[in-house]
Amino acid sequence: MDQKRGGFKKLPKPWKGALFVIILVISIVALLSAGKALEGNNRICYLCHEMRPEIYTARASAHARISCQDCHFQRGKLGQWLWNLAPMIKAKVKETYYIPITNSAPLSSEVCKTCHNMIIRQVSPSLDLIVPHVPHQEKNIECLQCHTGLTHNQIAKRQLTIDGEWEKWSMAYVREIQKKIHYSVSMDDCIDCHKQRNGPLSCDSCHREIRLPEDHELNWETTHGKRAASDLQYCHKCHSNGIPHEIRTTNFIINQYVGVNTFCKECHLEKPKGHDKNWSHRHGAESRQKDCGVCHKPKQSNTKQQVVACIQCHNNTHKKPRDTHPVQIRKPLNFQECKSCHILDICQKCHEI
Repeated sequence: MDQKRGGFKKLPKPWKGALFVIILVISIVALLSAGKALEGNNRICYLCHEMRPEIYTARASAHARISCQDCHFQRGKLGQWLWNLAPMIKAKVKETYYIPITNSAPLSSEVCKTCHNMIIRQVSPSLDLIVPHVPHQEKNIECLQCHTGLTHNQIAKRQLTIDGEWEKWSMAYVREIQKKIHYSVSMDDCIDCHKQRNGPLSCDSCHREIRLPEDHELNWETTHGKRAASDLQYCHKCHSNGIPHEIRTTNFIINQYVGVNTFCKECHLEKPKGHDKNWSHRHGAESRQKDCGVCHKPKQSNTKQQVVACIQCHNNTHKKPRDTHPVQIRKPLNFQECKSCHILDICQKCHEI
């Protein structure tokens, strides 16, 4: 060994420099050749079992034939790809990575445009939807703001990889957990975004055919309350976007729903057509069949819960009923008229009937 080491030391400096350059060039060529062979090939990702969730979700998606590098690294920039790969390998070896594994930054729309030319591409959305991509691009809306989860089904956001059980991931498992809601855009998402950006909110902005359900055609303005009271979910399917996103839920009773849903409030803040000049005579009887609390919110008094609108006229002292009664009391008393609003047991405390 000493003789060999001594022999290397005896080499002239130019020879040493040349030998070093030759070794360096061979190493670089070998590294580039290996990198070039792996560029566009998912096998490099398969080497890490931590990538199994991403690999199998991608294989089950519309991007199944696209390599990982096509989206996550730019082709032709092999040096940058190898440079970015180095810290990943280091984290893998030292086990210093965090789960769930996520991108350091969202993918840019420019990555999508390497395959999808939205200027000449014919978009074919489902049903009667209108999806004008060019106006969205002009507003600097990134592709992933709408199409998030398209490839990996939002598995990191759903915390499906946080347990670190990589071996359970397979095509069969992905089919079990893959949900359309996590890779498609809902109407709620569109409405929320349009509200934030002052976009159009009319139905015909996004739909070619505006078709109302059959039961919405005849007297729906006056009968919809009964349907809502019996099946609030029926209304919620289309009108959930009127509820602020932070409190959007299905656990509402009808009184609460009308109060928080802007779609309902637009009409319910106006006096109903049935509240005409004779309403004071009829409202007592109708209040037993209808829920006045949809519009007339109760507030807590010192004694019991009373409806604000009622207490304004129906004074609970009842010392001078003729003076405080909202309807003129005729003489002689016709208790059948009283019965339309009052339970006669109450009247009998003072009157003989």
